[in-house]
Amino acid sequence: MRAWQLLADILERGDQKRLAFDLHISPTLISLWCLPPHREGGTGEYSPLERTVDVVESLRRNENPHAETIVRWLCEQLGYMPALRVPAGTKQVAGLAEVAALIRETGEFLGATADASADGRFDLAELLRMRAELSDVQAATVALAASLDTEIRRLEDEAVCERTGRFAGVRR
Repeated sequence: MRAWQLLADILERGDQKRLAFDLHISPTLISLWCLPPHREGGTGEYSPLERTVDVVESLRRNENPHAETIVRWLCEQLGYMPALRVPAGTKQVAGLAEVAALIRETGEFLGATADASADGRFDLAELLRMRAELSDVQAATVALAASLDTEIRRLEDEAVCERTGRFAGVRR
């Protein structure tokens, strides 16, 4: 799904006016963000969402190591945990590898906890190992959620295609 399609789907007329008011910009500009942009043959304007994606993709293309830093910063500012990036071209049954990784990481965390609690107390090294293993569990959970979200969007797009007989579009 393109950014303009997303905005068109979620912003109703009243929402567009409120967003324009909050951003101190014209409601017309918000409306234009909800249309295909000129460079795609439409009459709309390029939205900040698309510009943000372009900034990150440009940094990635130029192998700038800070491209992911922008994504993490945006997520932190908005109170979200960033999803792990799946390398381009990765094709697998949705979620299976992530489930396996989650199970493995959870097992390693439980093993570290069991080892550390054998004497009834935790020293600093044990706590640090447990925290590192817990971080791996969190990362595996985020990867699984991202994989499932991607598969859900794919299936939703297929359902739209079947229902309408039209192509639902290409997701960025």
